[in-house]
Amino acid sequence: YIGEFPTRLHSDLRHLVEMFRRGKQPRLADQRVAALEEAFLESPEGSGTPRSTAELRALVETWRAEGRASFDAEKYYDRERTAGYTEHNRGPQEDLSRRALQLCSLHTGFTVPAAERG
Repeated sequence: YIGEFPTRLHSDLRHLVEMFRRGKQPRLADQRVAALEEAFLESPEGSGTPRSTAELRALVETWRAEGRASFDAEKYYDRERTAGYTEHNRGPQEDLSRRALQLCSLHTGFTVPAAERG
């Protein structure tokens, strides 16, 4: 829970959360960040609502850590999902591997079409 904010700040708040989630710097003008900081300060103390962008960043980091701790790769990458990824990436991965071998001057039995040769 982040709190209640004026409608005009929702998209900026979502931007902050998303950038913090990704570990990136937000791309908001200073006056927009100042408006968010002001809204944070207006939230009641003890409500669990962040009182600054720094507290929001810490809250998002907590969510990220909890998400990483609870992620189970064995459940996520089940047989069907793994087969889907394998099928989806089969052609591009094979092409990439062959091209890498060519760049290393190793024979692959694959020739680059004349139009693609530089």
